Amino acid sequence: MPSKGLITLVLSLFSIGSLEAGTETVELRHLPVSKFVEQWVHAAEAAGAEGSVQKVRTSSGVTLNGIKLQIDERKNTLTIHGDEKSIQEIKDLAKALDFAPVVVQLKCIRLRVDLKAGKNAFDLLGEGKGGSPVFPAEEMALETLLQKGKASGRMEIVSNLDAVCASNEEATFTTSRQAGETSQAIVIPLVNSKGEITVSVADTNEKGGATTMLNSKITIPDGAAALIGGLIEKDSAGNSMEFALLLQAGILKDGAEAPKATR
Repeated sequence: MPSKGLITLVLSLFSIGSLEAGTETVELRHLPVSKFVEQWVHAAEAAGAEGSVQKVRTSSGVTLNGIKLQIDERKNTLTIHGDEKSIQEIKDLAKALDFAPVVVQLKCIRLRVDLKAGKNAFDLLGEGKGGSPVFPAEEMALETLLQKGKASGRMEIVSNLDAVCASNEEATFTTSRQAGETSQAIVIPLVNSKGEITVSVADTNEKGGATTMLNSKITIPDGAAALIGGLIEKDSAGNSMEFALLLQAGILKDGAEAPKATR
C-alpha cells in the first residue's frame, strides 16, 4: 500500500503543466529499479481516485500521464523522461527509497537438554522465573553461558549455525538430529526504531512421520541472546528431553547488504 506522501507526490507531478521536456538517468545502489517503478505505479493507481491516470506499460518501463520511466535492470538505472520539475521530484523520491536494508547477524544454537524433575531448559541456563530468559550482548557472554550448561552434564549442543539476512526477511536453520528426525527453525528478525530486534520463530520438528510446530516471538536488545523452548520428547529409556533454541541476533553495523540466508 503506497504511503499518502507518495500518492501526494504523484498527484503533484500529474498536475504540472506541459513544461519543457528533458531526460535524465539515475542509478540506484540498493533498491531494484523494477521495485521503484512498481511502487510508482501503485501510488499512481491509488491517486487515480482523485485524478485521471493514463498508463502505458512497455517491456522496458512505464509511462504515466506523459512521464516516462525506462529501466535497465542489468545496470539498475532509471531513465526519466519529463519536465524538469518532474525529473527532480522523481530523483528525490528515488534517493529517499534507495537505502541499504538493515542487516541482522543470527546465531541459532540447537540444544538437547535432559529434563529432571521440576526442571526445564530455562532452569538450566536461565533463572527459573518463567518466560524466555534474555542474556546480554557482552563479549563471551554466550560462550560462558554454553560452558555453564555443558558443565551441568544435562546439556549438549546439537548444532550451531550462523546466517545473515535483512530485517523482516527470513533465515532457515535445519538440523538433522538422527535418522528420521529433523528440526527446522524459520527465524524472521525485525529491527524497530529503538534498535531492538523482535525475533519471530517457527520451530518445526519431524520424528517418525509426525510433525510438531511451535511458534515464538520475543524482543531483545541488539546483540543479546534468548533461550526459546522447543519440542519435549522422551528417549528410549523414558527420560524427557527438550530441543531448545538459544538464539542470538545483532545488527551488522557496516550496513552491508546480504541475501536471504538459508542454512
